[in-house]
Amino acid sequence: MKFFIIIAFIAIASIANADIPKESDEQFNVAIKGCLEEHKIKEEDYVKLRNGEVANPDENMQCMVNCVMEKTGVLVKGKLQEEVASKIIEKKLGAEEAKAVVNKCKNEPGSGCEVAMNMHLCFLKNKAY
Repeated sequence: MKFFIIIAFIAIASIANADIPKESDEQFNVAIKGCLEEHKIKEEDYVKLRNGEVANPDENMQCMVNCVMEKTGVLVKGKLQEEVASKIIEKKLGAEEAKAVVNKCKNEPGSGCEVAMNMHLCFLKNKAY
């Protein structure tokens, strides 16, 4: 009987984790590392940005964010890919709230790298990650 319960628990755990592909986390890590190197940004500065501790990010920092979003498919040629963004955000907030956050953040103003930064700040403000 205990054996059956253990097998059932493992099966349920496997199904629960099936929706969150590990490769997406790895894809983000690879993109972040590459973009940090490309834009010569220190990891500690990225962590500050990620935590909302950078008040006025410069153009290079903005372009690093754009780089990560482009490499992960969240942005394509500066346009938000709503489905991709929703799938990523729903890991934390759930599907319905993820779509609401994407709708709030999809029309952020600016041009070039500034748009990516404004979307990042909007996602951050809405606790998307």
